[in-house]
Amino acid sequence: MSEQTTFVKAFVEEITPFLRDKDSRVAALQAAFPDNEHLKGLECEGSSTDSLPILLRTLDEYGRLKDGHLALIVFIDAVKQLRCGVDVEAQLTALQEAYSKDYEAALAARVERRLKQTLVRTITSRSSLVVIAVGFALGIVLTLLVAFAPSLYRAAFPPRYEVQYSSLSSQLSAAIKDPDESNAGVTVEDTELTVDMRPEVQVPIEQRDIRINPSTHSYAIRAVRHEDSTKVFVLAFASQRQNMDVVCLNHQYEVRRSRSAHIAGKGYENVWHLLVDISDRSLNIPFEIQVRTVRWNAYQADNENYVGKIVSSSEKQFTVRVLIPDGRVLQDKPELQQHPKSPSPPIEGFNGSGELSLSGDRKAFEWKVVQPRQGFVYRAKIFWEAAPQPPMPVSPQRWKIAGGKFEPAG
Repeated sequence: MSEQTTFVKAFVEEITPFLRDKDSRVAALQAAFPDNEHLKGLECEGSSTDSLPILLRTLDEYGRLKDGHLALIVFIDAVKQLRCGVDVEAQLTALQEAYSKDYEAALAARVERRLKQTLVRTITSRSSLVVIAVGFALGIVLTLLVAFAPSLYRAAFPPRYEVQYSSLSSQLSAAIKDPDESNAGVTVEDTELTVDMRPEVQVPIEQRDIRINPSTHSYAIRAVRHEDSTKVFVLAFASQRQNMDVVCLNHQYEVRRSRSAHIAGKGYENVWHLLVDISDRSLNIPFEIQVRTVRWNAYQADNENYVGKIVSSSEKQFTVRVLIPDGRVLQDKPELQQHPKSPSPPIEGFNGSGELSLSGDRKAFEWKVVQPRQGFVYRAKIFWEAAPQPPMPVSPQRWKIAGGKFEPAG
């Protein structure tokens, strides 16, 4: 049995006790490897060990992608999704971390063996004392390098992103190294974004990276796929905060987290990419993507808070509806701004076309942008104050915007 197979078998023997019944085993296997031929029509009757041979074959097959590590991580994440309880999930996480360490140690050992084999071949093929001396010295140097290989590799090539959740097939996920935010081959006909800040209250600054106050952003994106080569639709979200929850409600998807300032500028360096599987969508037929993000403690300034939308794709129009926090009212209409996606972007006033409207109770506004510029960030600078008591409603207001100029509309 190969070293890789032995490694996988040891993993399987530890993981199978968490799969208590037939349905759990089948669900975990099919969730981890949805495209694997071995799993179609799989029956896992009886005890956990009955499914061990086919599980071993599946993991070993997929393990060839990255020395078994990718398969193990995908599989253990699938097991966690079986809702088996907090204690079991903690055990699975500890097991995953332990196997990650074993994997790195095994990788270093294999590299060291190969280097020694190369050195032996070099020595035996040359009788020269000079070659032997050089080879011996090289072997010592390489052995020292191998000892520190995992840490040196991580330092030199840090992971570009962390996968926080994935229901994509392993093949599709592995094929997407750098998500294409421009979504070439897709046209966005319309996006409706509703930002609900109503639960937002003040949180002490030292607690703002804790999940306390949720603000929910709901997206309805209507798009058309034109190219069969376009398999995923990519959305990017940036935040000053450490926590954000991102889900797609009607497609398979993957969430990757990284750090970058190129999307929304300095301070917004926590970035989440949502990769939505649209490979099954017919060409030139409109479809909808429903996305929900939850930003935690995101709007904490006493005044001058910002809400915005990143336009990475080719979009025809978008509408942002904002419900401000309970107990607050708008002082005036928001200041509309735009800037290119850049680490240090020049901020300019909105100079496009669309509409802006304020509700009569001053607790909401809506901003529509027609023909937004691709590669730009559009944001509204919001000014609010404590709501008067009793409330003092005024008439709703609406403006048409052309070239950045506001004209009152009926």
